[in-house]
Amino acid sequence: MRRFAGTLVVLGLLGVAVTLALWWLPADDFIFTPNAAQSLEDKVVVEGSRPAGEDAVYFVDVFVRRLRLLERLLPFTRPEGSTTVPEEQLLPPGTTEKERDEQNFVDMERSEQIAS
Repeated sequence: MRRFAGTLVVLGLLGVAVTLALWWLPADDFIFTPNAAQSLEDKVVVEGSRPAGEDAVYFVDVFVRRLRLLERLLPFTRPEGSTTVPEEQLLPPGTTEKERDEQNFVDMERSEQIAS
């Protein structure tokens, strides 16, 4: 019986190690996860506007990151409402993730200037 218990402990530890490795290792695809809708009331002030009511304006931001191998193998581990996108649809050929992030930062700065 002790040998059986020792085997179960070893298999359990091995299972935990494999699960952690699959969670840590990235897959090739990306995952888009929407955040909850947030009101623009405290972020945008318009002179002469009326108080927020049923016609309030909300925004939803989306988090983009690499899919984890565990999430690829077990889709139920993905956040609710998320969508996976193949790498080639997000990164043009010859473009790195870092270059994409830098371009997104430049685009966001420009968007803020235009919006103001």
